[in-house]
Amino acid sequence: MNVNRGATIYYTKSAGTEVYRIEKSHDGGETWSAVGLTPLTEFTQKELQNGEKIHICVFAVNAEHKSEPSGDYPIYVRMRHISRRMV
Repeated sequence: MNVNRGATIYYTKSAGTEVYRIEKSHDGGETWSAVGLTPLTEFTQKELQNGEKIHICVFAVNAEHKSEPSGDYPIYVRMRHISRRMV
């Protein structure tokens, strides 16, 4: 879901997970960098530019293990226009 200069991603809860590690790629998945940790099943990536395309993947993490990454998901950032209708 696009938000102002960013995107919110949602993912399915994984049993035993303490936090989710979110990573992004600017080069189609060749290289990845960590962008956040959260115990929630949603994450908002901010500071993106209109027209930018990134890929996001998620890892489930607990004290003993880090999962394999989720499939990478492309995000296309576009400006949302809100129209106001006069009544």
